[in-house]
Amino acid sequence: MDTLTITLKTITPLFLGGANPNETAELRASSIKGVLRFWYRAIDPDYNKKVNPAEKNSPTWEEKIFGSAEHGQGEFSIRLKSYNHSTFGFKKEDYSLLDEGFKRNTKNGMIYLGFPLESGRKERGNYQQRKFIKVGETIEFDLIFRKVPDEKTKKSILAALWLLGHIGGLGSRSRRGFGTVALQLWTCQWPDLDLLHIAHEAKSFNDWLERFKKGIKTLKDWFQRSVGFQVIDHTVLEGNNTKFYLFKNGQRGETKTKTVRGRTESKYFQPWEIALNEAGLVMQKFRQRWKLSNPNSDYPKIKEHLAYIDNNAAGKWGITPNKLSIAPQRTAFGLPLTFQSSYQEGFKKDGRANYITVSTIFEGEKHERNASPIHIRIININGACHPLYIWLNAPFLDDKERVKDKHGSYPKPSTTILKDFWKYMINGNKGEIITW
Repeated sequence: MDTLTITLKTITPLFLGGANPNETAELRASSIKGVLRFWYRAIDPDYNKKVNPAEKNSPTWEEKIFGSAEHGQGEFSIRLKSYNHSTFGFKKEDYSLLDEGFKRNTKNGMIYLGFPLESGRKERGNYQQRKFIKVGETIEFDLIFRKVPDEKTKKSILAALWLLGHIGGLGSRSRRGFGTVALQLWTCQWPDLDLLHIAHEAKSFNDWLERFKKGIKTLKDWFQRSVGFQVIDHTVLEGNNTKFYLFKNGQRGETKTKTVRGRTESKYFQPWEIALNEAGLVMQKFRQRWKLSNPNSDYPKIKEHLAYIDNNAAGKWGITPNKLSIAPQRTAFGLPLTFQSSYQEGFKKDGRANYITVSTIFEGEKHERNASPIHIRIININGACHPLYIWLNAPFLDDKERVKDKHGSYPKPSTTILKDFWKYMINGNKGEIITW
């Protein structure tokens, strides 16, 4: 019986929901197995091919390795050796000193990326907060194989683990920088293990890049894709449609100070907090700038659509109501997506202005969610934290699926906005582009 032991380290908080995610964060073996399956499917073009094509009831490679209802248990089970619980809660007010700008023009990358982690609903006098496993925790687990795996299975497991520990994450908001886990160590008597370098052992930016690129090359050698491969229904690592951008300047922590109404507040922010805030600001500033200055911006049409939803808003905003004819371009960043805007309608009894909010939520006709192809991860290189942006080749809903809200359905927009964002990010930061 073979056993593969893996050690991960939390680089950013892990929001892993148990029975009640607002009370405790809980790491489970099923969470790890789920993300390993995701990364395996992303790397292996043969995931859905039969292991033995001549046999009618042969399992696919995914079914063989990970198991299925039809074919039973997979090749391995997971045993957690460090079982983490936590009751730390995410509080937006903890990051108010990272604010840039004023009032409606305020920008905050941390709150932007983590906006759903503290809700506006109060429970027992407090806002509901998602609990997290804190930074710096060690996660250790075993993969226990029922029998000695074949060479393809070994490479598949190693590839999925390497991808999780270098570009993946665990839990809620893991595509937006939270839940980053770094592969620290793995031990097993498999020769292929030594061919995949662990980049997080690096002591410099260039050393990390070299190790990461060697890892990519090994994975490409192991899993060859045919020319002209097309994405059908899942995320894949493939060709020019997969790229990485690593910010060169690492963050080592910073004290922020602000004076409001004569009162001075100061707080020291950890390297990962400064880096994640920086990563969030890049996307937040792009979406605001794109809204205002891009001639193809969907902002005017969305405003007209909201006016169509609430005719009173049309008069307040001085615009003509008009229902959308195509889904907003920003839906390419992921669904569901909410748009809202407000107008003043009289005054409250205490004399304060009364504002009415008009909103709508876009989602797919068949799929409520469509995950963003743009991922954010924080890389810790010798104590300095660097944002890493990842653009994966992923479908935008099903081929003929439309985007809808409660007021109709609309053709999908182009994904040009993603290219605009990538170009904006590269032009505004000094970093390293890595292609697959």
